[in-house]
Amino acid sequence: SQHKSEFLASMSHELRTPVTAVQGQLEVALMTANSEEQLREAILTALEETERLSNFVKAMLQLSQAESGQLALRMERHDLCLTARDILEQFKIPAEEEGLQLVEQLPAECVAYVDRIQFGRLLSNLVSNAIRYTPRGGEVRVGLTPHRNRIEIVVEDTGRGIPAEYLPHIFERFYRVP
Repeated sequence: SQHKSEFLASMSHELRTPVTAVQGQLEVALMTANSEEQLREAILTALEETERLSNFVKAMLQLSQAESGQLALRMERHDLCLTARDILEQFKIPAEEEGLQLVEQLPAECVAYVDRIQFGRLLSNLVSNAIRYTPRGGEVRVGLTPHRNRIEIVVEDTGRGIPAEYLPHIFERFYRVP
């Protein structure tokens, strides 16, 4: 019950942020835009926040499906390097804006049977967190290493890391490091 309460509080915060941003951008556009360019910029920002909100809602629906056993994975043979490169390309500009270097450590090919969409979400979440918690001037490294019967995925950054006392809890449902 406590974990669910913490989860709901966290989810409410995650939803409130983009909703507030959309509302603010539209209010600015309506009340203060003096040119078509200002109006366009406010609408584009509102659309970006709407997309962020939509993606968050999709992720929550998938979490709900996974929790109830209704999420059907589509396991297919796939080169994980292709997905990793696509994700790194998506994060290239945000990393640059944060003054971070994004380093790719990928082999020529890394084939496995995976649900490509879920793998992409996993890697995207790890890279996003690494960028979020790495100070300006730092580095985020993403690597895949194929082994005989598994693939090692490494997302490393030069941030301060998670304090040792919280490490035993990071895989608990709904847990969030303070």
